[in-house]
Order: sequence, then C-alpha cells, then structure tokens
Amino acid sequence: SDRPVVPGAPLDGVRAALRHDPALSVAEALHAWTAAGAAVLGDDEAGRLEVGRRSDLVILSRDPTAVPLAAWARGDDGIGVVATIVGGRLVAGRLEGLA
Repeated sequence: SDRPVVPGAPLDGVRAALRHDPALSVAEALHAWTAAGAAVLGDDEAGRLEVGRRSDLVILSRDPTAVPLAAWARGDDGIGVVATIVGGRLVAGRLEGLA
C-alpha cells in the first residue's frame, strides 16, 4: 500500500494508483492489491480465488472492471464494499439479496 500517502482502505489505494498512473488498467491495479501483494509478502496461499487457497475477500457493489478509468481516478466510481468474508466467515456486511 501507499500508506500513509493514502488511507489504508484498498479501494482508496486502487483509486490513487489509477489517478497517478494513467497507463494502469483497473485489472492491473486490483492485481497489485491482491495477487501481487500476496506474492511480495511471500504468501502463496492468498491473493487469488482458487480451490485450496485461503480466500479472504470482499463483495463489491458493482463490477470494478466495468467502471471507466476516469471515474476511478476522480473517485466517483460508486463502488462500495457490500460484505467482507475472512477465513470463510462473514465479518461485515450482509449477503442476503445478492444474486
């Protein structure tokens, strides 16, 4: 993360990365916060949704790759965290009503 330059919230970090590097794609910025971050830490079990891996995750309010880069960079992407799952347990938010 770029803490303390940006807050520790991962979506804020993704927004900052996209704001500072216009050549970066949303997929690349998300990869940096997931698989690449885990790899840098030497954590082979985290960072990707795959069978047999530890998968702490968030459910977002919309598809982040469907949001235009300009909206991300402005911070008006409208993406929020709906739920957070850690170690297979819901720790924040709600899953009811999700399709």
